[in-house]
Amino acid sequence: MKKVFSLFSSIKMAMCLLILLILACLIGSLAQIDIYRSPFFMAILILISLSITACSISKKPKRIGVYITHISILVILFGTAIDNIFGFKAYVEIKEKETVPIFDFNLRLDDFILEYYPDSNTPKDYKSVLTVLEKGRPVLTETIEVNHPLVYKGVWFYQADYSLDVDTVKIAFAGDDFRVKIGETFSLPEGDVRVKVSKFLPDFVLDGKEAYSRSGSLNNPAIKLDVYEGERLKFSQWAFYKFPDYHQKKGYDFRLTSFSGTELTGLQVIRSPGLAFVFSGFGLLSLGIIASIFKKK
Repeated sequence: MKKVFSLFSSIKMAMCLLILLILACLIGSLAQIDIYRSPFFMAILILISLSITACSISKKPKRIGVYITHISILVILFGTAIDNIFGFKAYVEIKEKETVPIFDFNLRLDDFILEYYPDSNTPKDYKSVLTVLEKGRPVLTETIEVNHPLVYKGVWFYQADYSLDVDTVKIAFAGDDFRVKIGETFSLPEGDVRVKVSKFLPDFVLDGKEAYSRSGSLNNPAIKLDVYEGERLKFSQWAFYKFPDYHQKKGYDFRLTSFSGTELTGLQVIRSPGLAFVFSGFGLLSLGIIASIFKKK
């Protein structure tokens, strides 16, 4: 038992554990791995807590600031552990007038407000009017925007981004306009030619031969058109909203002129029950540093 206590009260042991903790955090951040909820990360926090406690007992520092500092680190680690076990973080998209369940209550998007800069398609600001419902009854309504979240029962709702669930597009061809739903077809005026709008991508990007959407934002809207002659697929091509002349086949100059659908708000949902402990720990840490400085004087 003495050997175990001696091991944990060693400064070298504490430094090794702190380095291991830093490396684990770096790996989790750089590799986008949720390492913070893993048994490995929890084991490091427990070992560091034991090491700090053992160091405080064995060294018996005379300055009160040192004790406060050690306690603050334990409080921070405890708050982190609480978050790892009971915390929650997710991303959710909600359509206007849609209601989604969040834990033991529901959240409804009453309205989504998108503002643009004058004479520009560049968004200036976007807001969501959210209503919290308990057993079907509204209990709280707030308008949120970036850096101004809604908080209810310890759950934070941050305005993250937005997108448009496009279901209808307008295509110009040979002087005619066609309003078509995604997945449906329209016939050209001449010949036995049908065109299917098979796909819509809000933020088109091409990776090799594979086309996909880089994000839900309308940065580079494009539609995929499958052109049939009778029952035979003649060819497929993309029509771009911002680059109408790009990738056009001779004789088939399709123009994507507009699109419409339902606006969706993107919310970051976070529950952090250990946050109060973490803040308290940092407050104690500041107090411990101040106490140590004044003790030296």
